[in-house]
Amino acid sequence: ENISIALENAPSQTFLGIIPEHAMGNILDMKKFKHACIDTSRVAQKKDDLIRVYKALKKYLVHVHLSNFKSGKYYSPPEKGILPIESFLTKLKQDGFPGTISMKINGKYLDVGNDQKVLKALVQQKLFYDTYFTNVKIMAVGKADAYGHGAIPCSKAALEAGADYLGVGILEEGVELRQN
Repeated sequence: ENISIALENAPSQTFLGIIPEHAMGNILDMKKFKHACIDTSRVAQKKDDLIRVYKALKKYLVHVHLSNFKSGKYYSPPEKGILPIESFLTKLKQDGFPGTISMKINGKYLDVGNDQKVLKALVQQKLFYDTYFTNVKIMAVGKADAYGHGAIPCSKAALEAGADYLGVGILEEGVELRQN
């Protein structure tokens, strides 16, 4: 198994209104790093053009956190929002993107608390994804005990819905999944 560390585009918040909270969050800085990760909601937060950001980082891109931005809310489902996610996924497919893509969706959009609705929403996300970008590996990320819903059952549901990999936030979560 290979390990790759990628620099992710950081949120655009500032400290005291003028000092950036995060270093190395702009495109020029990201190009200096060997690998890059695009968080599509953060692209929207900065009011950047998603396709332009992709073209600028294409050579370095190894991972994408896929979500959308709708009505001032970040991490909404990819098909619901203002970002051109369909065009972005199509461009990734056309370019033969070899990296990984993970859905990064706020739990409130998945009806968290109702396992059947969560599973249905995950299947819908997979179908959307497959419509624009197929034949790639999908990573389901269930950090923090799948946000309180149980890492083991949620991981099993993600695998049943078609995920190829499972992602975690910390090493101990990965160990727990491997043991079960």
